[in-house]
Amino acid sequence: MFGYINYKIDTESKILYIVYKGTITIDNIVQSIEEIISHPNYSVDYDTLVDMQTCHLNINLKELNRISNFLDIDPKLNANRNSIYLTNKPNEVVITTLYSKLIKNSKVTPHIISTIEAAQSHLSSHIEIDQLKSNLDSLR
Repeated sequence: MFGYINYKIDTESKILYIVYKGTITIDNIVQSIEEIISHPNYSVDYDTLVDMQTCHLNINLKELNRISNFLDIDPKLNANRNSIYLTNKPNEVVITTLYSKLIKNSKVTPHIISTIEAAQSHLSSHIEIDQLKSNLDSLR
């Protein structure tokens, strides 16, 4: 299955929702990052909620370094915010854990979690669980 990435920028709650589906490669991620940061509603200080529950990350360590370097290169990505990775599959947990170690010197605080309730607890703004679920479901 080919991969795709959908996103939604919620300016009211200041959350960037991203859903990965299918087999996701480095090229998918780079392309989506470039698209997202050029969107007029994008703000570097919005929390990010990335749903990886229905994807397979096909990324090696060298490629993971490439993604982490974006934080060093582009000021549109490195700000005080939470980046929440919703996943429960071993491959994606390992990759996001490695990524969180690679970005430890950035301003971004990564959280690798397995439930929407845990995701809610790491968001800076208050948003109801039903609204979180609805926003993610609309992108799947």
